[in-house]
Amino acid sequence: MKNEKFTKVVKVGSAIVKIYRGKVKMKRKKYDAFTVAYYQNEERRRSVFGNFDDAKKATQEIATKIAHRRVNVKELNGADRESYVAALNLLRPLGVPLHSAIESRR
Repeated sequence: MKNEKFTKVVKVGSAIVKIYRGKVKMKRKKYDAFTVAYYQNEERRRSVFGNFDDAKKATQEIATKIAHRRVNVKELNGADRESYVAALNLLRPLGVPLHSAIESRR
């Protein structure tokens, strides 16, 4: 591996995530390190992987989530999900969105 630039760009829709290759030194040995870099909520985020395949997989997942606007979306646990679905089912026949029902209670 010569002193060459290495950047892999993954684009999904308008989302762009990059992989940069670098070196890390641990106990007098140098190892390849692959840094996945992207922007989330106007902040630069980075994750480092020890092999290219793991970095590439993470890059594809992150780009897909960003493209589908699923980054930073709260995941609901079992009980919260059941409560959410039950509320939607109760409101559906009335044609009232959940946020409207909550706002009317204020």
